[in-house]
Amino acid sequence: MGQFGATNVNVNTQSSWTKGTPKKNNFLGFEGIETQAIAGQDVHRLQVGKIFLDEIPQYREMFKKAFPTMNVNDNYQLKINAGLAIAAYERTLLATEAPFQQWLKGNSSAMTDAQKQGAILFFSKAECFLCHNSPSLSSMKFYAIGMADLKNGFYGNNKVVATPPTKAEHKGRGDLLVKLKICINSKYLNFTT
Repeated sequence: MGQFGATNVNVNTQSSWTKGTPKKNNFLGFEGIETQAIAGQDVHRLQVGKIFLDEIPQYREMFKKAFPTMNVNDNYQLKINAGLAIAAYERTLLATEAPFQQWLKGNSSAMTDAQKQGAILFFSKAECFLCHNSPSLSSMKFYAIGMADLKNGFYGNNKVVATPPTKAEHKGRGDLLVKLKICINSKYLNFTT
């Protein structure tokens, strides 16, 4: 089951949609990406409301065009529609031009040696592909693999990176860290999900 959304793998999982948490937004009935975009506004303190529209009047007109029946003075509806707009944009972001995708299409020089090594690790010893197995190498499922608390300035990086991928304790560890490294450093597969 995934954490966000009321469809697909999350059908009949209402008992895990905890009120008072971002998961409460699953009760709106949207898919995962829409629910995540709605919930993320609270988590990241993104204030899309009447004050926002007063400060940036161009958005008022854009909201009226995109959602003609919406009351632009209703902050709750603005939040939901902002989430739907964010999700609609996110659905246009495809990784088809990333070096990894170009390499799959036959361009043998599209990826650096380091990126190729990362792909080999992803699809072999690290077993990332066991969870990241959709066409976009993502998953609708939520995996609570856990990481130790970050304290004393230690961010867990060295333990994950320094552990040889052949060791059992490496598998699945630091998934978020690896994704962040991929996104930020563009070192391995050079695309995001």
